[in-house]
Amino acid sequence: MTDRLSIFGFLGGKDVQARSIDGSTGNFGILDQRQAMRWVHAEIAAWGGDKSRLLLFGQSVGAASVANHLVRPESWGLFSSAAMQSGAFAQWNSMTAESAQRTLEQVYSRTNCSSVECLVALNYDTIRFQGYNATSQCKYHTAWEPVVDGQELTHEVWELVQMGKVAPVPILMGTNANEGAIFTGVSPNATAQEQAAWSAVQFGSENNEHLEALYPQVDFPSRSGFSSWWWVADRESTDQGMLCPTLSAAHHISTRRYFVQE
Repeated sequence: MTDRLSIFGFLGGKDVQARSIDGSTGNFGILDQRQAMRWVHAEIAAWGGDKSRLLLFGQSVGAASVANHLVRPESWGLFSSAAMQSGAFAQWNSMTAESAQRTLEQVYSRTNCSSVECLVALNYDTIRFQGYNATSQCKYHTAWEPVVDGQELTHEVWELVQMGKVAPVPILMGTNANEGAIFTGVSPNATAQEQAAWSAVQFGSENNEHLEALYPQVDFPSRSGFSSWWWVADRESTDQGMLCPTLSAAHHISTRRYFVQE
């Protein structure tokens, strides 16, 4: 089973919610994944598998999907453990209903529609290439995320882990070095001015001085054809989108849980 992606999996907003039978919106991709897990439960024995020993694993956006299932009680019981590599419980694992509404309105504008009925009547290519490219105000360069709809997702994923509302299963998390490289948005020969401008957009110009202290240029020598300022941006991006959220989640989970030693 292939889960729905991008606009097909995570288009939310009030108009979409009005067509939903359960009041959910913007979470079709996660629901598809859950249905796939149900299929595995029903069929895995025929392949010699054990449905009581299912590891849910994902990397990057896949890790975000795993994190979503870990904080959604409807998915609990469909897996016995979880592993995530880079992206677990980050801010970009979900989006607010307000952000989803803005994105829907931008999709309308791009496709010359004013209703979901109009979108449904469009052909695949129009939706895929015009709707997908709608300008988004979502976080961390990703326009399509599961939506906090009050039904499927009651709070943002990173908030739920801080509240301790996580599936009671063993969890393994990790990150990759320099994974923020593709999200830096600065050129390989970036100057101090270019890096500062990018950092101001990402973190707010009022934080530039604090960030300079946290990421001093001297700690990031030029190498492999990239300037030291590019490496500063890479580390800031990696920490923001991958490393720090994972460390924070690990702290919250480990301080709220006790595992039985076998």
